[in-house]
Amino acid sequence: MRGVGHGAPLIAEPTQELTAALLHPLGALIAFVGGKGAAGAVAMGQGAGNGLLAVASGLLPLHLFGRENYGVRQALMLTPARFVQAAAPALYGVVLDRSAGLAMLLSSGVCLVMFAMTFGLRRKPGL
Repeated sequence: MRGVGHGAPLIAEPTQELTAALLHPLGALIAFVGGKGAAGAVAMGQGAGNGLLAVASGLLPLHLFGRENYGVRQALMLTPARFVQAAAPALYGVVLDRSAGLAMLLSSGVCLVMFAMTFGLRRKPGL
C-alpha cells in the first residue's frame, strides 16, 4: 500500500506550493489583458492551482516536519483552512456583487500573499 509519504522525496523545496499560488493570479492577469475572451484563463489557473494545492497539502507537513505525528500536524494545519473555505463563498459573493474586477483583485491578492508566505517554509533540521 502506498501513501502520502511515498511522494515526499519528490519535493526538494516547496516548489509546488509556489507554482500553485501563482496560477490564479496569472490567469487573472491573462483575463485582464485579454478581456472577456480570455476569461477561461482564470478558470484554468484556479483549477490547476487547486489541484496542485490538494497534493501539496498532503505532502507539505510531511516534508516540513517528518513522519512523526503526521496526522496530528496535518489536522492542525488544515482545520483553520476548512473554516475559511466554509465562509469564503459568501464573502466572495458579497465582493463579486460589488465588482467583478475587485473580486479578481482580492482573490489574486490572497494567492500572492500565499506565494510570499511559502518563502518562510523550511524543512525541520535532521530530515
